[in-house]
Amino acid sequence: MTLFRTAALVLALSPGAVFPQAADTELRLPSGAEVARSLATICSAEAQGATLGFAARESGMSLETVLARMPDPPDPGLKSIYRGIRRTVQDVYEHRSISYFAMFYYRSKACFRERTELMPLPSVAFSAAGLLRCESEFGREGGPELLACVEKVVGAL
Repeated sequence: MTLFRTAALVLALSPGAVFPQAADTELRLPSGAEVARSLATICSAEAQGATLGFAARESGMSLETVLARMPDPPDPGLKSIYRGIRRTVQDVYEHRSISYFAMFYYRSKACFRERTELMPLPSVAFSAAGLLRCESEFGREGGPELLACVEKVVGAL
């Protein structure tokens, strides 16, 4: 089964997945566009944990305070997304030398890979040296070169 078909099947059978179809019809897998939209939504939320973490850290909040203020997911189907957001916030606090853009790009790319390959990747600690190399070579302010470098770091996991 191809990577795309595996991801599509998992999304179609996930709790809370809504793909309208009549009860007496054959199971219809989501289209490529539907899968892409779902992955973009999920991974965008996880990457936004970097935005939350950096804003909270810069305002002087402790990690414990931030995590305590984060709500529980309103739906059990959202647990993995909330876990990813929390993990990203923790990474921001634990790896203070990594810039916002590198962390945001890393979580976005790592999330996509985790979801399509159906396996968790090692924590950002395993990639910290590579991310810092990317920043030293391409700067800390974002841009296509930094993004490409971060993609290579994630691809090497």
